[in-house]
Amino acid sequence: MHVLYVTQKGARITRQRGRFRVLHKGNLLMDIPAIHISQILIFRWATLTSAALALAIEHKIPVFYLHTTGRIQAFIQPWENRNVPLRLQQYAWATHPERARTLATAFVEGKIHNMRVLLQQVIVHPVLRQKVTYRRAIELQARCLVKTLLEEIPEYVPFRFR
Repeated sequence: MHVLYVTQKGARITRQRGRFRVLHKGNLLMDIPAIHISQILIFRWATLTSAALALAIEHKIPVFYLHTTGRIQAFIQPWENRNVPLRLQQYAWATHPERARTLATAFVEGKIHNMRVLLQQVIVHPVLRQKVTYRRAIELQARCLVKTLLEEIPEYVPFRFR
């Protein structure tokens, strides 16, 4: 798969059957089948016809419009939702109590597992500047909060965990 770069000022990308054609002042610069293109990058003064855009969408080819410096100004991403069959299956399962319970159990087990992994990770506490696990950082923050409430320390310094 190739990326089609169109950098020529005044160039025009058109469609002819299943091919992209790049023209400049009536001269053919390039003629390439859509099946060989993975992306189209159009620099500032080039144009894309609506027929060529339709061909790009049919082949799920993203089109990027770039400034002369190379910064992306806009892009067109063909919509393709791969989650629809998954969501339909999940909704079907949700209507059966036993299957719904199985799914809920799996979700909760996954959440607990991920939380356990997170709590065991070592970080540098931003206030104390010590290496601690998330679990220890939470314990330290709780102690600091209690000491602030009991006025043993002047102020509580919060810290975000992620």
